[in-house]
Amino acid sequence: MKFEEFALTMITLARRIPRFAPDFHKQDIVTAWYEELGGLADADLAAACKAAIRRFDDFPSIKQLMELARPKASKEEAARLVPDLIWKAIESCGTPNKVRARAQMGELAWAVVEHAGGWSHVCETATYDAMTTMKAQWRGIAESVHAQVEAGLPLAPSLPEPAGALRGAGGLRAATPEDYLGTLKGHAKFLKGGE
Repeated sequence: MKFEEFALTMITLARRIPRFAPDFHKQDIVTAWYEELGGLADADLAAACKAAIRRFDDFPSIKQLMELARPKASKEEAARLVPDLIWKAIESCGTPNKVRARAQMGELAWAVVEHAGGWSHVCETATYDAMTTMKAQWRGIAESVHAQVEAGLPLAPSLPEPAGALRGAGGLRAATPEDYLGTLKGHAKFLKGGE
């Protein structure tokens, strides 16, 4: 989303929920909010704003808007989508493209891959004959990893830092529970053939 469009969206939201709304006519305030929310897809930000108008009497915080834009995936949703994300990444990336596969799958699916023996092992053992069995195993691992992250327990120490996909204000950052449990919308779009 462009900066000007973002500013207009925030001004409109402030008019709809004026109580405790920041003054989005000031450049520095818009810039601060844009740094946090500007990376959202237009549709996700619009949906978050509509939900905020229905849900809040006071102007929502950045965190509240993020949660509305990127709701956490349920354990069932994760278990349903992760196996397909892994399979699609195997088909489109193959063994040598580990970094690209991780970026396409997301951190939850990557944690499942690590628990299943690592990217090379998963690629080497994945066959169309064994697909149903492998997807069932990945579903079970996804549920386990999801529950582990949701409970705040550390994941396997073998998990490396994210491959350049997780960038914060200070450069690369470690994966957080939100990275693992965040919405799978983007990944579901990848499954449908989008990038």
